[in-house]
Amino acid sequence: MLGRSKRSAGRDPFAIEPVKWLVLVASLPTDEPEARMKVLRTFETLGCGVLREGAYVLPDSAANLNSFERLAEYVRDIRGSAYLLRAESPSSAQEHALRHLFDRSPHYDELLKTIDSLKTGFGISNPSAIARVVQRQRDEFERINAQDFFGSTARDPVARALAETERAVNTLMFPTHGKTGERATSRKQ
Repeated sequence: MLGRSKRSAGRDPFAIEPVKWLVLVASLPTDEPEARMKVLRTFETLGCGVLREGAYVLPDSAANLNSFERLAEYVRDIRGSAYLLRAESPSSAQEHALRHLFDRSPHYDELLKTIDSLKTGFGISNPSAIARVVQRQRDEFERINAQDFFGSTARDPVARALAETERAVNTLMFPTHGKTGERATSRKQ
């Protein structure tokens, strides 16, 4: 997560703590297109930042290290080359540039548009069909959130919109559920 520098005396009060990075530099064989695509899809699934073709970066963590080690081993198994390195940013400008590779805001924004568009189907489309689409959006949200290493500010509005939409769809699917709860409460009173 973004944070203020511990030594802020005389420094930028909004400076961020430097992150340690894992860099995987890989050269993939051209004669193995299926294996090559598998590796490229894995980089995407992990949420890697792309420094340039063949150079991928992730924040240093035990899980990311394990993923990169396994991927490097696979690359070598398919007769490619892979080098795993640890790195630090030498400047705050470079740190910001690296973190920008992990900005998930555009993904969250697209998801929010999709969630908002579902509301047009309320009362028109079959609620169970809308529920299936909402579940796919929930899965997509979880996927993006898992790759949101630095806590995008765009996350919370999407989480709220998704929760509100899920509640609205549940009300459409089970309209008497809320009324039954109200009747039970009035009986107790």
